[in-house]
Amino acid sequence: MAQTVEELKKLKDDLTRQRRIEAYNVTSATNHGQIERLSQVHVAITALEAVIAEGKDAPEVDPTLMVV
Repeated sequence: MAQTVEELKKLKDDLTRQRRIEAYNVTSATNHGQIERLSQVHVAITALEAVIAEGKDAPEVDPTLMVV
Protein backbone atom coordinates (compact mmCIF):
# COMPACT_ATOMS: atom_id res chain seq x y z
CA MET A 1 0.00 0.00 0.00
CA ALA A 2 1.33 3.43 -0.95
CA GLN A 3 2.09 5.58 2.09
CA THR A 4 3.55 8.76 0.63
CA VAL A 5 2.65 11.24 -2.07
CA GLU A 6 5.79 10.19 -3.96
CA GLU A 7 4.62 6.56 -3.98
CA LEU A 8 1.22 7.69 -5.24
CA LYS A 9 2.90 9.64 -8.05
CA LYS A 10 4.81 6.50 -9.09
CA LEU A 11 1.60 4.48 -9.04
CA LYS A 12 -0.14 7.16 -11.13
CA ASP A 13 2.68 7.05 -13.68
CA ASP A 14 2.38 3.25 -13.88
CA LEU A 15 -1.38 3.47 -14.36
CA THR A 16 -0.99 6.18 -16.99
CA ARG A 17 1.18 3.81 -19.01
CA GLN A 18 -1.40 1.06 -18.46
CA ARG A 19 -4.20 3.38 -19.63
CA ARG A 20 -2.32 3.98 -22.88
CA ILE A 21 -2.02 0.22 -23.40
CA GLU A 22 -5.70 -0.31 -22.61
CA ALA A 23 -6.70 2.47 -25.01
CA TYR A 24 -4.86 0.79 -27.86
CA ASN A 25 -6.44 -2.54 -26.92
CA VAL A 26 -9.95 -1.22 -27.56
CA THR A 27 -10.68 -2.64 -30.99
CA SER A 28 -14.29 -1.52 -31.43
CA ALA A 29 -17.04 0.49 -29.78
CA THR A 30 -18.86 -2.74 -28.97
CA ASN A 31 -16.00 -4.35 -27.06
CA HIS A 32 -17.45 -3.57 -23.65
CA GLY A 33 -14.88 -5.53 -21.64
CA GLN A 34 -11.95 -3.55 -23.01
CA ILE A 35 -13.83 -0.26 -22.66
CA GLU A 36 -14.73 -1.11 -19.06
CA ARG A 37 -11.08 -1.88 -18.23
CA LEU A 38 -9.95 1.40 -19.82
CA SER A 39 -12.59 3.27 -17.80
CA GLN A 40 -11.53 1.62 -14.53
CA VAL A 41 -7.90 2.56 -15.06
CA HIS A 42 -8.91 6.13 -15.95
CA VAL A 43 -11.05 6.49 -12.81
CA ALA A 44 -8.19 5.20 -10.66
CA ILE A 45 -5.84 7.80 -12.18
CA THR A 46 -8.37 10.57 -11.56
CA ALA A 47 -8.74 9.53 -7.90
CA LEU A 48 -4.96 9.41 -7.44
CA GLU A 49 -4.61 12.88 -8.97
CA ALA A 50 -7.10 14.24 -6.42
CA VAL A 51 -5.23 12.72 -3.48
CA ILE A 52 -1.84 13.81 -4.85
CA ALA A 53 -3.18 17.37 -5.20
CA GLU A 54 -3.93 17.37 -1.45
CA GLY A 55 -0.21 16.79 -0.90
CA LYS A 56 -0.58 14.74 2.28
CA ASP A 57 0.91 11.35 3.04
CA ALA A 58 -1.32 8.48 4.18
CA PRO A 59 -3.13 9.10 7.47
CA GLU A 60 -2.76 6.83 10.45
CA VAL A 61 -5.29 4.01 10.28
CA ASP A 62 -7.98 4.15 12.95
CA PRO A 63 -9.14 0.54 13.54
CA THR A 64 -12.37 1.78 15.11
CA LEU A 65 -13.54 3.34 11.84
CA MET A 66 -15.54 1.15 9.50
CA VAL A 67 -15.33 1.83 5.79
CA VAL A 68 -18.39 0.77 3.88
